[in-house]
Amino acid sequence: MKDKTKYLGTLLIGLLFFTACEINDPIDDIVRTGNFVSNVYYEVPNTNKKAGSLVDFYAEYWSVDDEFKSMGIWYSIETEYQFDIISGINNYSFNLDSMEVAREQQLIQSFEHNADSYDTEKRAYVVNGSFPISFTLSQIQVNNPLEYNQAQVNKFFPESVVDRFYIGLFATMEYELLKEVVVVKSGIIDEDTFETHFETVEETDPVTGEVTSKKVIKENSAPVLLGWFQQVPLEELVYDPIDFKYKANYTKSYKLISKFGVVNGNDILNFSEEKIITVN
Repeated sequence: MKDKTKYLGTLLIGLLFFTACEINDPIDDIVRTGNFVSNVYYEVPNTNKKAGSLVDFYAEYWSVDDEFKSMGIWYSIETEYQFDIISGINNYSFNLDSMEVAREQQLIQSFEHNADSYDTEKRAYVVNGSFPISFTLSQIQVNNPLEYNQAQVNKFFPESVVDRFYIGLFATMEYELLKEVVVVKSGIIDEDTFETHFETVEETDPVTGEVTSKKVIKENSAPVLLGWFQQVPLEELVYDPIDFKYKANYTKSYKLISKFGVVNGNDILNFSEEKIITVN
């Protein structure tokens, strides 16, 4: 009776262990789902290309089921902007780099699976291919023009960028320079009205004890002065009288975020690592 009880206890423990494995075995779950994907490797030898040229690439792929329904090159497009506006009156420089997604990831070029491309050493199918870059992705650049073109400025420079240049330049200007620009050269406001927005303060040198005076903007007057300053044409502010150029520079360029994708017999699309291609 004792031996029988021992046998039943052992059997019960075994059943409990088997049940627990059935419930909690993640490996068994993975095997039963069958949701394996293709393995994909992708390389671009030259990642700096010109618009209108071809991008050469190399890819390897394989799958447990050895079935492939489709494959191809995918990429998204990022637009990069660079603004460099320099004041000709005191060399103040405003620089800004920004980026936006011009197009989300999409299939660009498809390729057919070729059973003869199998490489026994790599144990994978190999693709040596290329895909085109559109001429529409050519870089646009304006660099220190000899003549000022307001239509070009309106087209390439967002209003927010120009506003930030004005605000930054205004913050660097002392009384005499601001007066020269707003009153003397531009005549936007008369001298008497301009003077009402300044007060004289005295400063004592802590070493020599010498007392000097300077004019500073009154409290609450900065927005008024900035409003007048923003009426000064940009053309006058960016002209460099030494180089005889207008220093409002702009560059628009593109980057392709590319990858190789393969759909296997499970109808599952899997991608390689991304490669960034800079378009010059």
